[in-house]
Amino acid sequence: MRNSLLILSVLMQVIAYGQPFTPHQEEVINTENSFAGLSKSANQVEAFMAYLSDSTIMFKGTEPVLGKTLYKDRKPDSSLLFWWPVFVGVSADGKMAFSTGPWEWSKRRDTLPEAFGYYATLWQKDNEGQWKMRVDLGIGFPASEKSNPPLKASPTATQQGKLQEVNKMQLMQMDSTYCNLILLGRSSYVRDYFATDGHILRSGHKPFVSPNEFSQLVNERTFKSFSQQGGGISEAKDMFYVYGYARSSYADERAHPSKYFRVWKKENNNWKIVLDVISEL
Repeated sequence: MRNSLLILSVLMQVIAYGQPFTPHQEEVINTENSFAGLSKSANQVEAFMAYLSDSTIMFKGTEPVLGKTLYKDRKPDSSLLFWWPVFVGVSADGKMAFSTGPWEWSKRRDTLPEAFGYYATLWQKDNEGQWKMRVDLGIGFPASEKSNPPLKASPTATQQGKLQEVNKMQLMQMDSTYCNLILLGRSSYVRDYFATDGHILRSGHKPFVSPNEFSQLVNERTFKSFSQQGGGISEAKDMFYVYGYARSSYADERAHPSKYFRVWKKENNNWKIVLDVISEL
């Protein structure tokens, strides 16, 4: 608990003295902090039910399911799930956003965390102008971050004129083409498709927070298939997301199921991946 309080204090300093954020970016940062704060002051179930919409997608195994079905009958307990954002991005119209950062879980609120990882969330404003989760997926890794990463935001696309020329079907096909390139190679990513501030999250690994770090990702497996299950595009036509499940195998040929979540954004009028998550069971 004391560790989480220290982290929250550091986070507040980063927000106060870090890079300047746009009003839309500040909205997302504040939403994430309020969400995590409710998990801490109340409990995980109450927090998630407050920020889930009727269409929020989470995962049960590798199957995408409605988030409320996972929480509506769940009873609060003495555990503590706490998290904080370190990287956010918002569409030009301020109605779609993504956020990612560390999470920690303690079996009891008065004990130190014993499980760690990174979350990735796609946010969307509802008809009342409230931010609600649209997709949520996370990864786990063995130990906590040694230091708190600085909070930063991905630049928002500004070339509005040409951004209206795409539709969801075209972007789903674009993502399928990208998945096929992965299947043809022996890597879980293709660097040329990533934004300059692109992030990769993979189970068992600390985040790779820029293309310069991607070479550190050791590819122990070969992907056999990707299956898109859904996606969406911002009204501003400058942000797109897709999610689904994948199958891969390791050197011993044992099959391994995964789920994935990917966010694309406009960068210099080209579609680039800004957040790529593959989470193993």
